[in-house]
Amino acid sequence: LQLVSQIESTCHSLGHPIEPRPNTAHITLARARNPLPTPLRKSLQDFAHSLFPGPTMSATEYVLMQSDLTPKGPIYTPAAHFPL
Repeated sequence: LQLVSQIESTCHSLGHPIEPRPNTAHITLARARNPLPTPLRKSLQDFAHSLFPGPTMSATEYVLMQSDLTPKGPIYTPAAHFPL
């Protein structure tokens, strides 16, 4: 929760609105919709990593999520649960 708070605070200071939905930590493995050009994507990844190098964390469960893109944004549905 502390990491989410820091990210939201930094993004808000850069002019982005704070996300009203509760945060659920996740990793998106793939999404293909007009990918960013490689140089821009690499630059953004390097910048994000310099701000948030990634904390150590413990996980108790892995949830495989299905992401369905809609005009109003993605809809996430749990597909399977894997205890760790």
